[in-house]
Amino acid sequence: MFFAVVTRQTHQSPLFSGRSFELYFMSRSWGKNIRKKCLSCHTPLQQKITQNKGYHVSKDIKGKACISCHSEHHGVNFEMIRFDKKTFNHNLTGYELKGAHKKIDCTQCHSPENISDPVLKKNKKTYLGLTTTCTSCHEDYHQKTLSNQCSNCHGMESFKPASGFDHSNTGFPLTGGHKGVSCTECHKTETKNNKKVSALCRCTF
Repeated sequence: MFFAVVTRQTHQSPLFSGRSFELYFMSRSWGKNIRKKCLSCHTPLQQKITQNKGYHVSKDIKGKACISCHSEHHGVNFEMIRFDKKTFNHNLTGYELKGAHKKIDCTQCHSPENISDPVLKKNKKTYLGLTTTCTSCHEDYHQKTLSNQCSNCHGMESFKPASGFDHSNTGFPLTGGHKGVSCTECHKTETKNNKKVSALCRCTF
């Protein structure tokens, strides 16, 4: 209960401005108990840690006291998440950035419209809430007519051409005159969820 009162005061009272709140807890030697109390409120992060997923279970972060990176709140407008986006090692999150993903700004993926959780979606500054599936950020171009394993056909540099696709692996290798035929000559366009898609899996052999 006292922790909850003190936490509220960090947003309101000059008593805990600057480093005084941090020094208070350090002097009281709360140790790992501080981390537990932080996570008792920051439940989405606690869930990720319990699942052993994400940046906070990486070798560089696991076991650290929250306050070692996130100092006391300094009031409601204080930026709690501070890191150098240019040098941040995304591998530590469990998702390596490859190809075009290396070149885009963080917010192109980490934005509310890509978050399905309604609670996390309200937090415009969170880096939680995404999955490692392509459709977490990208529209399902094939509208559920194909596998969710987009990387079976598509590379990380660009969506087109589908560099990983090999028609020989479909059970119908293209031979003779089929080699020179446009895909759309066989795979007609159909409408799915008001989207035009090629019927890539509608053929029977």
